[in-house]
Amino acid sequence: MEHNDPHQSSVHQQTQPHITNEIQQAAPHPSAPGAAISLRLYVIGGFRFECPLRYTVQRLVGRGAYGMVCAAFDHVNQQQVAIKRINGVTQEETDCRRTLREMLLLRHFTHEHIVSLKDVYIPAVNMHNFQEVYFVTDLMEFDLHQLISSNQPISADHTRYLTYQLLNGLKYIHSAGVLHRDLKPSNILLTQECQLKICDLGLARDAPRTPYTQNRMTSYVATRWYRAPEIMFGAPYTSAVDVWSVGCIVAEILLRRPIFPGRTYEEQLVKVAQTLGPPPPDLLNSLAPPAARKFAQSRLSHFPKRDVSNLFPYAPQALCDLLARMFEYDPSKRITVVEALTHPYLVALHDVADEPICETRFQCNLDREALNNMKQRIWNEAEMYRIQREAEDKAVRSAQQATPQG
Repeated sequence: MEHNDPHQSSVHQQTQPHITNEIQQAAPHPSAPGAAISLRLYVIGGFRFECPLRYTVQRLVGRGAYGMVCAAFDHVNQQQVAIKRINGVTQEETDCRRTLREMLLLRHFTHEHIVSLKDVYIPAVNMHNFQEVYFVTDLMEFDLHQLISSNQPISADHTRYLTYQLLNGLKYIHSAGVLHRDLKPSNILLTQECQLKICDLGLARDAPRTPYTQNRMTSYVATRWYRAPEIMFGAPYTSAVDVWSVGCIVAEILLRRPIFPGRTYEEQLVKVAQTLGPPPPDLLNSLAPPAARKFAQSRLSHFPKRDVSNLFPYAPQALCDLLARMFEYDPSKRITVVEALTHPYLVALHDVADEPICETRFQCNLDREALNNMKQRIWNEAEMYRIQREAEDKAVRSAQQATPQG
């Protein structure tokens, strides 16, 4: 069984890696991230997986078209980590751009509810021949999709706590001027203690600030089930699209199934209208292009408006009110993340001191970046982490040598 989500656990979790040998890179280029370091080679399910000696691979966590993720132990920092091998990074501009964007964003962000990028390495002699990149991140035990799909009960308190943590992390992302654009249960990682981290920022973008930046925002955002209506109508969009996604995720926790499982854009919009009622005509007239308005008039307008509280009869009224405000068709009227954190549903958890913002705005336009330039930037990022890794390794060796023996 293969999984497209890098953190999704499966029967592969029991796969024990086979260590074939320890390799030394021959005659590395002076600026190479792999310069003068030893790598341990594993063969896992017939695939190569390499890592610096400070890491010991323990098990396979997930595997898919992107590559694979293994759980490992970091002997320098004495902690469990996840190591993600990303295949084919330098072959296509789209994959290269997505990988570089995620690297830059994760380095920019420091927040307890966003996965942290601890290390990056490239097992290649020079930048002209590398094909894969390895990310070292927090090791989480499972994702929200797995929890929802399981038989594990999810209490009202757990639902509230998960919602709060998700909004807390998203507040930080939005404060940096960034839209996640791909929030879904499999991109929300969890521990047994119900600690939450947002991951997979490869589709994230800096928020549009001018007509030009708005025009270059693509409609290819998020798994379809979690996409806001304005995206599917082909209208301009803002950070409000992430709030709609949060509403879909919280609704899925309550229902234990997706709330809008459409197979096409058209079916998706019909599912939304069936569940919530039709979009307001005046909104469509102001936002949507003619084709979208025609579709809404012919396929969506006859559905009756429904009360969100009727969809979740066992949920607290405050949560139903929050979901209703997240499922507002008009993005300008949809509740913001900051407003949601102060909503009565979360009043027991809300503490502005525990909800930091990002002090610096993230700015990175890679849309017109050439493939070779992005390859060079990925190589430079890996070089920065290599220098940091070697400094940490040296500090540990020095400390060990200074410790009296016996």
